[in-house]
Amino acid sequence: MAMRFEQSIVINASADKVFAYVSDLERLPEWGAFKNAVRKTSDGPVGVGTTYETDGSQFGRHTDKVTVTEYVPGKKFTLEVHGDAGHVMNWFELADESGGTKLTKGQDFIKAALSTTIFSPVVRMVAPKGLMKDLQNIKGKIEASA
Repeated sequence: MAMRFEQSIVINASADKVFAYVSDLERLPEWGAFKNAVRKTSDGPVGVGTTYETDGSQFGRHTDKVTVTEYVPGKKFTLEVHGDAGHVMNWFELADESGGTKLTKGQDFIKAALSTTIFSPVVRMVAPKGLMKDLQNIKGKIEASA
């Protein structure tokens, strides 16, 4: 059972500024709906192969392993997450739009855990709203700092 979700918003800021914000995963607690704690677990600058651990409380307490799998400044930032929900791909895509930046946030359940599959009707209802809430929070943070 494939589950893929995607939402978009336009932010009044450059793609470089938006990318710098969303690709700094340690800022996730500022805008994420579930207020995850984030720890970078690899050395060096952020790029493909950078790893993190996140502690969250979505549908119970859990720690996920996160790896950056795509890093194209100003264009795309992709993360693979392995945790209680299963194997999930999360991404941000950026595009110029009307003097601002269209930011798309997506989530693709590559291999959902049994619990995620069982609760898929709830996930299908909650995930799009969660993505949009995250985007609204990101927009608010970035535009407030202008």
